Order: sequence, then C-alpha cells, then structure tokens
Amino acid sequence: MQIINLIEFWGKMSDSIIFLYLSFPILFMFHELEEIAFMTEWMNRLKKDKLGKLPQLFKKLDTPSHQNFTLIVFEEYFLIIIIAGICYLFSYHAFYVALIISYNIHILIHVMQAFFLKSYVPGLISGVLSFSILTIILSTYINIVDLNLVLFLTPINLLIVFINLFIIHKIIR
Repeated sequence: MQIINLIEFWGKMSDSIIFLYLSFPILFMFHELEEIAFMTEWMNRLKKDKLGKLPQLFKKLDTPSHQNFTLIVFEEYFLIIIIAGICYLFSYHAFYVALIISYNIHILIHVMQAFFLKSYVPGLISGVLSFSILTIILSTYINIVDLNLVLFLTPINLLIVFINLFIIHKIIR
C-alpha cells in the first residue's frame, strides 16, 4: 500500500512545476556535500603530487580551509534558495532553467578535469548523477519555457556565478 502511495506521489510531483524547483537545490547540495567532504585534502594532495601537470592559474590558487569552503557552499546554496523562490513566485521559469543548465555546465567541467588529471575530482560522482537526473527532469519541463530566452540567459547566469565565486573567494581570504 505504501509503495503505491509513493508511486502516486512521484507521478503527481513530476507533473508539478514545484518538482523542478525542489529538485535542483536538493541535487545541488548532494553534489556540494561530496565536494565539502573531499575538496580541501584533494587540492592539497593535487598541488603536491601533480604540480607539473597543472595549469599555471591553478598553481596560484589558494586552497580554502575546510571551514571557508563550507561557508562558500553555504552562500551559494542560500542564493539558490532565494533565486528559486523569486523565480517560482514570479514565474521566471526560463531564468531558473538557465541556472540549472549553468550548473550542468559546471558538472561538465568536473568531468573534463577528471579526464585531464586522469583521477577522481571531488564532486564528480554526485555531479554525474545530479547532471543525469536534472537533464531528465529538464526534458520534461522544456516545453514551458522559451528556449531562445534560456539560451540568452544561460551565459548571463554563468557570468553571475563566476562573479559571485570570485567575490566570495576574495571575501573569505
């Protein structure tokens, strides 16, 4: 009986726009928890073991402490929750979809890093899972947004994310 209720609930949720708005923050945090768990130690080991293989820009990056990295993740998550709320309340679905696509592009960067370094990259496993799930979810909602607007907004979202990360890394230092 419980399994049938769960299946009915899933069917109703997947038909609802609320599902899109809830799925992304949950999957984002799932990915970020993997990064929080492994990032600082991984970066320190990477700089020591593969220094010659790293691009010059990466060699100059400061490795944030575990606490600072967690604060960066918290700030990003807080912004996603605020953006999700605003987009939902005002039906800015195209902006939200563009944000999810920007996140998926970020996951592709993790995959490219793993290929380049020929090793595990923190966030890779949860990233590939969340990328796959979000792509499937997006495919069910793609008909509710203007694709041209999404294509226009995606680079803007990427720029906003980059600027935010740059600023928050400067503040945390």
